Amino acid sequence: EDNIKRKFKQLNSREDVANILEIEDKSFDIFYIGKTRQIMYKNFEINKRNGGTRIISAPNKKLKNSKKTITNLENVYTPKICAYGFINGKSIYDNASIHLKR
Repeated sequence: EDNIKRKFKQLNSREDVANILEIEDKSFDIFYIGKTRQIMYKNFEINKRNGGTRIISAPNKKLKNSKKTITNLENVYTPKICAYGFINGKSIYDNASIHLKR
Protein backbone atom coordinates (compact mmCIF):
# COMPACT_ATOMS: atom_id res chain seq x y z
CA GLU A 1 0.00 0.00 0.00
CA ASP A 2 2.86 2.41 0.77
CA ASN A 3 4.32 1.74 -2.68
CA ILE A 4 0.98 2.61 -4.32
CA LYS A 5 0.70 5.78 -2.21
CA ARG A 6 4.18 6.85 -3.27
CA LYS A 7 3.45 6.17 -6.95
CA PHE A 8 0.07 7.92 -6.74
CA LYS A 9 1.62 11.11 -5.36
CA GLN A 10 4.08 11.17 -8.27
CA LEU A 11 1.45 10.97 -11.06
CA ASN A 12 1.83 13.84 -13.53
CA SER A 13 0.81 12.48 -16.91
CA ARG A 14 -1.23 9.91 -18.79
CA GLU A 15 1.95 7.85 -19.16
CA ASP A 16 2.37 7.86 -15.37
CA VAL A 17 -1.19 6.56 -14.96
CA ALA A 18 -0.51 3.81 -17.49
CA ASN A 19 2.66 2.88 -15.60
CA ILE A 20 0.92 2.59 -12.24
CA LEU A 21 -1.73 0.40 -13.89
CA GLU A 22 1.07 -1.66 -15.43
CA ILE A 23 -0.12 -1.22 -19.00
CA GLU A 24 1.42 0.44 -22.03
CA ASP A 25 0.35 4.03 -22.63
CA LYS A 26 -0.84 3.09 -26.13
CA SER A 27 -3.10 0.42 -24.54
CA PHE A 28 -4.80 2.96 -22.26
CA ASP A 29 -7.69 3.64 -24.65
CA ILE A 30 -8.28 -0.06 -25.21
CA PHE A 31 -8.44 -0.73 -21.47
CA TYR A 32 -10.56 2.16 -20.33
CA ILE A 33 -12.55 3.41 -23.28
CA GLY A 34 -13.67 -0.08 -24.25
CA LYS A 35 -12.90 0.03 -27.95
CA THR A 36 -12.02 -3.65 -28.07
CA ARG A 37 -13.93 -5.35 -25.27
CA GLN A 38 -13.78 -8.68 -27.06
CA ILE A 39 -10.00 -8.93 -26.61
CA MET A 40 -10.09 -7.84 -22.96
CA TYR A 41 -12.45 -10.61 -21.81
CA LYS A 42 -12.58 -14.35 -22.29
CA ASN A 43 -16.12 -15.69 -22.61
CA PHE A 44 -16.97 -19.22 -21.54
CA GLU A 45 -19.92 -21.22 -20.25
CA ILE A 46 -20.39 -23.05 -16.97
CA ASN A 47 -23.15 -25.46 -16.04
CA LYS A 48 -25.79 -24.34 -13.54
CA ARG A 49 -26.84 -26.69 -10.73
CA ASN A 50 -30.45 -26.69 -11.85
CA GLY A 51 -29.61 -27.23 -15.53
CA GLY A 52 -28.76 -24.85 -18.32
CA THR A 53 -25.58 -22.83 -18.66
CA ARG A 54 -24.30 -19.45 -17.59
CA ILE A 55 -21.99 -17.32 -19.75
CA ILE A 56 -19.00 -15.91 -17.88
CA SER A 57 -16.98 -12.94 -19.18
CA ALA A 58 -13.66 -13.01 -17.33
CA PRO A 59 -11.14 -10.16 -17.75
CA ASN A 60 -7.72 -11.04 -19.08
CA LYS A 61 -4.77 -10.92 -16.67
CA LYS A 62 -3.62 -7.38 -17.56
CA LEU A 63 -7.10 -5.91 -17.18
CA LYS A 64 -7.73 -7.80 -13.94
CA ASN A 65 -4.46 -6.55 -12.43
CA SER A 66 -5.09 -2.95 -13.47
CA LYS A 67 -8.62 -3.07 -11.98
CA LYS A 68 -7.11 -4.27 -8.68
CA THR A 69 -4.70 -1.34 -8.76
CA ILE A 70 -7.55 1.10 -9.39
CA THR A 71 -9.43 -0.38 -6.44
CA ASN A 72 -6.35 0.14 -4.28
CA LEU A 73 -6.17 3.79 -5.28
CA GLU A 74 -9.17 4.56 -3.07
CA ASN A 75 -6.83 3.86 -0.14
CA VAL A 76 -4.67 6.83 -1.12
CA TYR A 77 -7.31 9.29 -2.30
CA THR A 78 -9.50 11.26 0.07
CA PRO A 79 -12.45 12.85 -1.75
CA LYS A 80 -13.86 16.21 -0.72
CA ILE A 81 -16.65 16.00 1.83
CA CYS A 82 -19.12 17.42 -0.70
CA ALA A 83 -18.42 14.61 -3.21
CA TYR A 84 -21.04 11.86 -3.49
CA GLY A 85 -20.55 10.18 -6.88
CA PHE A 86 -18.67 6.88 -6.83
CA ILE A 87 -17.76 7.26 -3.16
CA ASN A 88 -18.10 4.15 -0.98
CA GLY A 89 -20.72 4.64 1.70
CA LYS A 90 -22.42 7.54 -0.12
CA SER A 91 -25.28 7.55 -2.59
CA ILE A 92 -27.40 9.83 -4.74
CA TYR A 93 -30.01 9.64 -1.99
CA ASP A 94 -27.54 11.06 0.53
CA ASN A 95 -26.80 13.87 -1.89
CA ALA A 96 -30.48 14.59 -2.50
CA SER A 97 -31.37 14.52 1.20
CA ILE A 98 -29.24 17.58 1.95
CA HIS A 99 -31.30 19.52 -0.60
CA LEU A 100 -34.76 18.62 0.71
CA LYS A 101 -37.14 21.56 1.20
CA ARG A 102 -34.69 24.07 -0.26
